[in-house]
Amino acid sequence: LCKTMQKVKEDGSPYSMTGCTGTKRYMAPEVVLSKPDYDLKVDVYSMAMIFWYMAKGERPFEQVEPQLISVLASTRGLRPDAKAIRWAPVENLVEQMWEDDPQNRPTCSDILITLKGLGADLESEVDSDSGFHCNVKARCNCAIM
Repeated sequence: LCKTMQKVKEDGSPYSMTGCTGTKRYMAPEVVLSKPDYDLKVDVYSMAMIFWYMAKGERPFEQVEPQLISVLASTRGLRPDAKAIRWAPVENLVEQMWEDDPQNRPTCSDILITLKGLGADLESEVDSDSGFHCNVKARCNCAIM
C-alpha cells in the first residue's frame, strides 16, 4: 500500500515529487499547483479531509466537481466547514492539518500524540446493542468500524 521514502536525496537536496497526482478532492494545494519540492505534509492535508469525511459522513464538497474543488482549495483557500465535526479538539486539529502553508501543518507524530491524548480523555464502554459505545457519538455522525 505504501513505501517509506527519504526526506532528502542522498546529495541533500529536497525530494522532488510529481504534481497533480492523487485524488483531487483530497489533494493538498501544493500538489495541485505542481510545486516541485513538497514533502509528506501533503499527506497531512489529505488526512484532514479524510477526518472530516469520517466525522461528517459525506465526502467534502460532495456536489462539486473535484477539479473545481482542487482549484478553489489551492487558489482561494476553500475548505469544508470544520464546525461540522462537532468536537472542538478535532475541529482545531483538522484546521491545523489543512493549513495553506505546509510548514504550519502538524507532523504525523504530532497528530498521533494529539489523538492519543483525546483517546485517553474518552470513556468508552461496551454497549449490548451495537457492541460499542462512544461518548462523543451524540456530537458527530462518525461510524465505528
